Amino acid sequence: MANNRKTLLINKKFQLSIISWFSILAILITATFYLSITLFFNEMASQAVEAGFPPGHVFFRFIGEQQSMLNKLFLGCSLVAIVLIMGGGLWLSHQVAGPLYRLVKHMNEHGKSSETPPVKFRKGDYFPEIEEAFNDFIKK
Repeated sequence: MANNRKTLLINKKFQLSIISWFSILAILITATFYLSITLFFNEMASQAVEAGFPPGHVFFRFIGEQQSMLNKLFLGCSLVAIVLIMGGGLWLSHQVAGPLYRLVKHMNEHGKSSETPPVKFRKGDYFPEIEEAFNDFIKK
């Protein structure tokens, strides 16, 4: 039985670098939105104080409950988004690293032989122009 498992981390240094950048950006964006939500609710409470609501007023409890509910929802959505962004980073980096890995492997396998067969990238890989340029090069 053939092993059809796909290796997702072809070039670990490059791919983990891309995934790290995606993760950092996702976390920074999430933190920015969380800060915005917190500032919004704090401003709403400040306006209620300016309007003369006493500290124990039901409105403040309502604001607190709404903020708590929104924070929980936001946390869940943020975790899903971060996981999806990291998965997207893994997929994107795989599509970039795959053709380069294939080209290097092809050159190492056939570099010393007099006849070099054309290299073939997977359908959907990025940089198909490298495949075409390399194959044109070995024809000459």
